[in-house]
Amino acid sequence: MLDTDSRLRMSVELCPEPADLALLEAKVAEAAVAAAGVDGEEELAVFIRHPDGTVAAGLCGTLVGGCLDLQAMWVDGSLRGRGLARELFTYAETEAGRRGCRTVTLLAYDVCTGRMFERMGYHAAGVIETAFAGTAVRWYCKELAGSPAPGVRADEHHRGEASEAGRPDHD
Repeated sequence: MLDTDSRLRMSVELCPEPADLALLEAKVAEAAVAAAGVDGEEELAVFIRHPDGTVAAGLCGTLVGGCLDLQAMWVDGSLRGRGLARELFTYAETEAGRRGCRTVTLLAYDVCTGRMFERMGYHAAGVIETAFAGTAVRWYCKELAGSPAPGVRADEHHRGEASEAGRPDHD
């Protein structure tokens, strides 16, 4: 039930305004940064462009609290299979390390990427087997400095793969 203030109303919006979505993302990020007690977040993007300046491939994410959280990666279909995704990740990981990040995280859909991220040194920290069109959604992480990421533990039931990531004080 909504607050007793009768001026509030709830709506389901199938085509929300981009500014409203940006507001939600900014408020969630602001709350997470405040709760974690870390400096504010920074955006990071790496692009591969055609000679005319249009985007041929790219990735973007957020740097916060020693982690690069990648949110999107795309390579034009006609350019796939040439190692461009690997190049994007190499640049992003290098820049994240330069900015003090120890860990990179991302969410990926098997239907789009298969197990590409494992081949690039990422480890599945969590998986939902039938989430997206009946295929798996995986949350990946990679330690940049060669040391285990804070809060990541190996699951003793799954061949040493990380299966849980959380706050160090959460068991």
